[in-house]
Amino acid sequence: MRISPRTPRVTIPCTTAADSAADRLSATTDRRGTAVVLRPRGEIDAYTLQIWQRLIRQASAAAEPPGPIVLDTTGIEFMSCTALGVLADEADRCRRHGIALHLAGDQPAIVRLITVAGLSEKLPSYSGVDSALIAAESRLAPPVSSGSAQPPQVCH
Repeated sequence: MRISPRTPRVTIPCTTAADSAADRLSATTDRRGTAVVLRPRGEIDAYTLQIWQRLIRQASAAAEPPGPIVLDTTGIEFMSCTALGVLADEADRCRRHGIALHLAGDQPAIVRLITVAGLSEKLPSYSGVDSALIAAESRLAPPVSSGSAQPPQVCH
């Protein structure tokens, strides 16, 4: 295709200083007793991965055994597989320090990602923050079934 001076220009949106990673991912952290509740908002992808790592690490640093970390997933619009890996690694690190990491919010896409990745035991998911906190206290309550998250079907 030859471009002539009369060919209309197409504007392609790109990331600018005004569209920073911090604009696409933020979080609040609350204390509920000994528990730390992390509430991220936005997209967790390659562009925001460093912020995600920092947020997870800060929540872990604020937690003290036996208080759990509860990740409220209701504000997450997208989570990449790499971001899930960061979360799984941090769950392992927390567990070694006597701190449980639970997910709350039962986002179907996130629960499915966790199920397909085989991380349901490592990253238990509950219907809400209160359910996750009760489970963390009792450590006996089974996680919410991933009802909507079906294993992938293999085509033959």
